[in-house]
Amino acid sequence: MPGQSHTEVYEYGVQAGLFSKDVADRLEALWQENRSESYYRTGIAGEHRVQTIYQLATKLHEEVVNLTRTTDCLCSD
Repeated sequence: MPGQSHTEVYEYGVQAGLFSKDVADRLEALWQENRSESYYRTGIAGEHRVQTIYQLATKLHEEVVNLTRTTDCLCSD
């Protein structure tokens, strides 16, 4: 989405009913706390960490799709 901020996606999650406003606020706070490591590359992840995070994201995606009780996904592989 053009012009989308890093944290706007959390509001979309609330609007879609994926999680509460409280969870969205906590996710935004987590991003705020850790964004400088990402920008300045001070927290570059090792391969094991990258694989673990990828596996977590994949599983989370599967769970969200299952919660919607559909096999449709708007994401592209």
